[in-house]
Amino acid sequence: MESETSATSRISPSAIAGFDVLDAAFFCRSPYLLFFSNKVRGASRHFLEGLRADPDADGKASILYRSAHIGEFFLSMDSQHGEVPEVEHSRCIRPADVLITKIAPIRAAWVMPVHHRHPVDANCIILRGLDRSVAFWWLLWLNTAAFTDMLVRRSGAAVLPRLRLSVLRDLALPPPPAVLAPLAQEAWVALAALAEADTELMRLHGEVGTTVENEVARTSWNETASRYGAPTWCDWFSCELIDDSLVPVHVAANAQAETLHRDADWQRLPDLVFPTPSERLGETGQPVRTLRLSDVRRSFDLNIPDEPRSTSAGSRLYGRPLHAGDVLMSTLGSDPRVAWLADDPPAPVFAVDHWARLRFHDTPGAWALILATEPVARQIRLFTSGTAQQFIRAADLAHVFLPRFPHETLVRWERTLARVLRRRNDLHGQWRSVLHRARAIQQATLRRP
Repeated sequence: MESETSATSRISPSAIAGFDVLDAAFFCRSPYLLFFSNKVRGASRHFLEGLRADPDADGKASILYRSAHIGEFFLSMDSQHGEVPEVEHSRCIRPADVLITKIAPIRAAWVMPVHHRHPVDANCIILRGLDRSVAFWWLLWLNTAAFTDMLVRRSGAAVLPRLRLSVLRDLALPPPPAVLAPLAQEAWVALAALAEADTELMRLHGEVGTTVENEVARTSWNETASRYGAPTWCDWFSCELIDDSLVPVHVAANAQAETLHRDADWQRLPDLVFPTPSERLGETGQPVRTLRLSDVRRSFDLNIPDEPRSTSAGSRLYGRPLHAGDVLMSTLGSDPRVAWLADDPPAPVFAVDHWARLRFHDTPGAWALILATEPVARQIRLFTSGTAQQFIRAADLAHVFLPRFPHETLVRWERTLARVLRRRNDLHGQWRSVLHRARAIQQATLRRP
C-alpha cells in the first residue's frame, strides 16, 4: 500500500482508549485501525513461537529455518534444508503453515509440501490451522509494508523494532472476500511450483558443492587452514607469496591457495576469464536500472528491478550493461553471493562495482555454480579487509583457485542450471500476475465504506 502523506490530526481520547500505545503514527493510519479493535476468539491456538535451539553435545548447530529464509510469500532453502529432519515436534514446519518474521521489516511466507519439516528459530512465528483462502489473506496483509509498520508500532519496541506475538493474537482481520478463493488456489499452485524449482536448484548446488569438497580433500588445505586459523601462529613465507598486502592472514591465505594448485593442480580464476573492462557509466542525467547487492538475497536468486532508479553515482556502475553469460561475484567477502544471467535482461541493467563481473571462456553457468560453493567462499573470506572485515577488493579474486573438471561435467551442470533458472523466471511471471490481481482485491477492501 502507498504510504500516506504527512498530515496533522486531532486524536480523541475515545479513539486512543483500548490501545496500549501512544505512537501518533499508529493512529494516523486510519484504514487499518479497525483490524485492532477486538480479539479473535481462539486465535491464539494458531500461533506458535519458534524454537530456541542451542548446539548439541557435539557442538553441531540444529538445522533451522531462520528469518533470512522467510521472504515475501516465499520460503527459501539452503542445501542443509535438504537433509532428513532429525527432530519432530510442534515447532517443525508443516505444509500450509504461514511463517512470520519477528524482526522488522516483517515478512511472511507460505510453507509448501516440498519443504522439509525442520523447525523454525525463535525469531519467527508459525501461524497454523487456517484454510487456504484465509491463509493467503493473512499473507497479503503481512506482506504489506504500511500494515506491518503498524504491527511493529503497536508492539512498542524501542531499540530493536520487532513484532510481539500478543499483537498478532489481538489482530482482527476482516474475512477474505469470496472472490479471493480461486486466486488463493492459483497462488498455492504457483508458489508450490516455485518451491519445487528451488528444490531442484538446491540439489544441483549441493551436488556441485559435494564434488568440490571431495577435490579439497585431495589437498593439504584443511591442514594449513587449521594451522593458520589458530589464535597464534608463526611461519616463514617465500617472497612469491607476498604481494601488496602485508597483513599476515592475507599472506597465509596466499600460502593456502598455493596448496590447492600444488597438490591438485587447481587453476587460478583469472586464467579462466576474459579481462574485465574498467570503464564506468558516469553521470547519465536520468534514472537507469541498476543491480545492487541487495537485489541478490542468495546465490542465483536474481531480482532484476522492473523500474529505473535515480543514481548520482554513475562512477560506481559498470559502463556496459549486463548480458547473457555474465557471472557476478559479490565482493561482500563475509557473505559471498553469485549470480549468473542465462539470458539477456529485457531492458539494459547496469551492475554496481560491488559486484565483480566475470566473463568465462566457456560454460559460465557451471563455473558460477563452482564459485557459489563453500570451499570457494572459504578462500574469499580470508581476504576480507577493513575495520569490519566485510568486503574484499575485486583484485583479490586473482588469488582464488578453482578445481578442474571434465568438460562434459561442466556442460551438464550449466544446462541443468539454465533450465532451472528459465523455469523459475516463467513461474515468477505467473506468480506476479496472481499477486497483482490479489492486491487489487485487497485494495478494494480498504475503500469500502
